[in-house]
This record gives sequence, structure tokens and C-alpha cells, in this order.
Amino acid sequence: MKTMIGRLLALTLLASAPPATGWAVDVSAEPHAVGSETAPNKLSFVLNPGCASCEKLFLDLAQPPASQLVAAGELSYTIQLIYFRLGDLRVDMLARCSGRFEEALAAAFARREEWAESVDPATGELKEVDGEVSYAVILSIYAPDFLSYDEVFQCLRNAELFEELKARAKTVRETYGIRGTPTTVREGSAIAGYDKFQEIIADIAGEQ
Repeated sequence: MKTMIGRLLALTLLASAPPATGWAVDVSAEPHAVGSETAPNKLSFVLNPGCASCEKLFLDLAQPPASQLVAAGELSYTIQLIYFRLGDLRVDMLARCSGRFEEALAAAFARREEWAESVDPATGELKEVDGEVSYAVILSIYAPDFLSYDEVFQCLRNAELFEELKARAKTVRETYGIRGTPTTVREGSAIAGYDKFQEIIADIAGEQ
């Protein structure tokens, strides 16, 4: 119990200052890519970890027909998360640090409502409990299944990753004029909505 309290106290220090450099592990800020680079159909999905329709889209990617198109080499795609609050960015950081991006993101989506409740809408950061920032939810999602407690701390203090992800998300939003999620980017055009995603996948599947 004392060890857990100490770890939680250590995490509270992260909330009061920008992430600090100090993690030697090189974690990519590039969009998560799935499928063959030579696939004739290439899509990009812009998602937010607090979005219910984004969760549906994400889960559909692992099911037919999308999964069959990927397996057949007909479809490849990237997943880019954008953030409406800083807590969303931390979800992305930890999913990447885990080395199991899709599994870790699925775990965050599964706890989406609980995760949203733990975020202060005024600041976009995690809420305070008894005067201290509470990392209870984020720890229960990622540790120890995806990262050790120490690795969670180290990941959240990766200043380079923090800034790269924030800048990349801003660029994506500005480039495609994204105002909501999910959004599918096909041949340079941004198409918003879960229903449109279904139509696009059905269109690609119908061409085979």
C-alpha cells in the first residue's frame, strides 16, 4: 500500500508542470499504420479516444469486411488520434509507449466513459481528489497489463513525444479542417462520420 501511495504521489507531480525529458526509449509519433504499403486503397482514420463513434469505427477495423481487405492486400490504413483535451493526448502517449498500440487503445476505449469522468472539463487534465491529481483510472487501464508503474511515469514525462504528438495532431486538424471525429481521409479528402466510413469500406469491398 505504501508503495502504491508513493507511486501515485509521484504521478501528481507531473500534473503541475510540462512533461520533462528523461526517458531514453524512442517512441514513434508517426500515425499507427496497418496493412501493406502497396495496397491500392489507402485510408487514414482520425479518431479521438473519448468519442463513442470512434470506438465503433476502431472495432469495425478488426472485423470483416475491413479486416479481410487488409489481409488480402487491398486496403491499408493509418490511425491518427487528435485531442480535445490534454487527457486524450496522454492516452495516445501511453498506447504508443506500450508497444501494443491497438490493444492499449482498445482498453482505453472500453473504459471511455470512466476515463471521461476522470477529466476536468475546465482544464482538460485529470481531476483532483482531496487536493491532488488522481491518476487512478489511467493506472488501472495501463498498469500492469501494458506497462509497469515505473514505465507509466517515464512515458508521461517524455517531453519530446508529448510535443511531437501535439504538433502532429494540430497539423492534421488544420490540414483537413477537422472539427469532429471520426473522420476518414480518402485520396486527400476528409469525410466525417461513422456512417460515411461504413459506406467507404462497402465501396472498396464492392470493387473486389
